Amino acid sequence: MKVISPKISHPLRINYNVLTYREKSQWVALALEMDLRGYGDTQGDAIKEMMDLVRMQVSFALSKNEPHMIWCPAEAHWFQLFAEVRSKKITYQINPAARIGDDFDVGSFPMPIPPVSSKRMERFSRADA
Repeated sequence: MKVISPKISHPLRINYNVLTYREKSQWVALALEMDLRGYGDTQGDAIKEMMDLVRMQVSFALSKNEPHMIWCPAEAHWFQLFAEVRSKKITYQINPAARIGDDFDVGSFPMPIPPVSSKRMERFSRADA
């Protein structure tokens, strides 16, 4: 399988923000700037699935030479919740007596630059073609 290197040969110096939360009996990891959600029985499983989705979306966008396809922000209330949880997390680091709860967490990850295979690119066609 021939691998096509994207024009960008180094990791992007851009992070995307992630909010993790419990929804019923499973964890959800939401990549805020991309509105992509990973689900799992554990927080780690949800994050892993979400990271796979992010890599696929970035790979697809780069294979189509359409970088704007990477960004599709989640609804504003998710960004607000992220900010609230991050604020509580910072407060907890300063004052461990301030409980933040176990059902939410925040973090950020560097934007990946995955290789794009030529075989995968052949399976897609432009929507406007």
